[in-house]
Amino acid sequence: MYYVDKVYGKVEISEPVILDLIKSPALQRLKKIDQAGYKSFWVKPDFRVNKNDRSRFAHSVGVYVLLSEYKAPLEEQIAGLLHDISHSAFSHCIDYVLESGSEKEHTHQDKIFAEFIKKSEIPKILKKYKLDLNYILDDNNFPLKEKDLPDLCADRIDYFFRDAVVFGDLNQNGVDYFLDNLIIKNEQWLFKNFTSAKKCAKLFLKLNTKDYSGEFTAAAARSLGDYLKYALQKKYISKKDLYTTDEAVLFKIGEHLKKDEKLNVLFKRMNRRDEFKNDPADYEARVFCKSRVVDPFCNYQGEIKRVSEIDLKWKEIIKNELKPKEYFIKFNDTLKEIHLLVSGKVQGVFYRVNAKSKADEIGLTGWVKNIADNKVEILAAGKEKDLKEFIAWCHNGSKSAEVDKIKTKWNEGKNKFDKFEILL
Repeated sequence: MYYVDKVYGKVEISEPVILDLIKSPALQRLKKIDQAGYKSFWVKPDFRVNKNDRSRFAHSVGVYVLLSEYKAPLEEQIAGLLHDISHSAFSHCIDYVLESGSEKEHTHQDKIFAEFIKKSEIPKILKKYKLDLNYILDDNNFPLKEKDLPDLCADRIDYFFRDAVVFGDLNQNGVDYFLDNLIIKNEQWLFKNFTSAKKCAKLFLKLNTKDYSGEFTAAAARSLGDYLKYALQKKYISKKDLYTTDEAVLFKIGEHLKKDEKLNVLFKRMNRRDEFKNDPADYEARVFCKSRVVDPFCNYQGEIKRVSEIDLKWKEIIKNELKPKEYFIKFNDTLKEIHLLVSGKVQGVFYRVNAKSKADEIGLTGWVKNIADNKVEILAAGKEKDLKEFIAWCHNGSKSAEVDKIKTKWNEGKNKFDKFEILL
């Protein structure tokens, strides 16, 4: 079988057990599990997703390919292929949903890995080829496949390459440069020289800062986590559903969007980019993110040393960056209401018509009407920033209006309006 990979190009896979494992339902499910959690978190308008595959399947096969190219034992290649098989839908976002998860460590899939494998068809495939399941389940047997941070391992190397390529931080020449300088010695990944090791460490730090543990990632994980947690509480989905696919879970919850206002608010929140703030003085959710940073080994003046042993500044960076990141998130979509009494020359000058036009433009609901004493009364509901924009407009109003005074009262958004209308 020929497999075309985003990072490694066209690869021939001929090992029978690997082919059987790749075809298994357990591995095929990973094609519909996004590695970042949810495509709306990272897919931009100019991205062609089919050319920027960040599925758990692509990563799993990538780890296998890397181990195969570096002549790791077959059992270690298999362990690399299987290492993400227990991921739920939306990957590490499950750690923001279940009590057994960990925002700081992202370890849910590791805790259930052995049990998940044993309940799948994988043991039967391994038995067919006379391979020991328990040996393959033990990471202690595979130092190239898995290592704790800040060490490099096949898992970490592949997602580093894959994410750097997807985000345009690394082209094919860049991948080739790192692969040409990456070697294995005494069951340990290391670079041929300090220069390539430091380049890898710096680029990994960049990805960690903007993607793996940045404030946007924290807000995105929290918003999706809240959506899934609420759906579980309402019994729109079961825990079992979480181990299907992203698409299946979204579809099942989506059937309830029209009739559940809170669910709809949470859905819109997780599909809007950047509509939040990080402020320890004003927040609604304290969120942690696992921080990932590497300290590669390399050949240096005839010895094997870490980057931090050569560059002492990097030692301090490692110390600080390995700590989980903490954020104080407040979403900007909380609905509020304003009650306005507008005084001045505001009747008979198309003030209400223009107020409705402005409200429709920025997505507010509610009503506007003329009242006694030649005043205009308005009740409008929406996001705080949009309501502030609307109030600013009301101080000017229509072209013929002359606004003297506006009495404003803010409330939490309790009323339900389908649209903004003019009351007679």
